[in-house]
Amino acid sequence: MEQDRRFNMAASSVWIGVVAILFSTTGILGLMFGGIAVMMGVLSRPVKGPMFAPARTGIILGSIAIAAAYLMVIMSFMMLLRNPEISGLFRNYLLDGSAQNLQELLEALQSY
Repeated sequence: MEQDRRFNMAASSVWIGVVAILFSTTGILGLMFGGIAVMMGVLSRPVKGPMFAPARTGIILGSIAIAAAYLMVIMSFMMLLRNPEISGLFRNYLLDGSAQNLQELLEALQSY
């Protein structure tokens, strides 16, 4: 009975890993689903014996989704900071830290 629950959790980690890869382009959802896939894959490990194959697959898919989501977030920030107008507003906000500079930065991001 315990073995069946763990195998079902391992199989679920594969499906959540696939969903995580699909959502990895959104950033935050890819990180969330990827973390859940890895966690479920690790928790489905039996007390005795080797790890189930679906658990390994879920861990691998979740890890790929996490890496892809981090890459997407980093690329998004790099694209935003390459824009001279947004980069200048961001620099002003970091140096001054006032609410007015933050409002200007947010308005520029919304129009971008």
